[in-house]
Amino acid sequence: MARTEYHTHFLTKTFRSPYYGCYFLAVTIFGLGIVRDYLFNSALDSQPFYPTLYQPMLGYVCFGAGQVLVLTSMWALGVTGTYLGDYFGILMESKVDGFPFSVTGSP
Repeated sequence: MARTEYHTHFLTKTFRSPYYGCYFLAVTIFGLGIVRDYLFNSALDSQPFYPTLYQPMLGYVCFGAGQVLVLTSMWALGVTGTYLGDYFGILMESKVDGFPFSVTGSP
């Protein structure tokens, strides 16, 4: 969908604004991610359980660290920077190089 927008500006024309088109794409990506996560969790629930590898505290720490990186990168980039705003011609004024991008190139 993003490549189609880049080449034809289909969503920009449909919503009459690059920002509204980008917000629509953001909601679509986020919504499909929720569906994917549900299906993935359903598939995991039907798998056999190996108690030796079950380490919930390690999982919580990894989840927490990942959420810090995701939320701070979204805060730094904003919605249009996070959800392919450049395909809509929405560009950042300058390169974002603060945390979390100072820690990793792709949080």
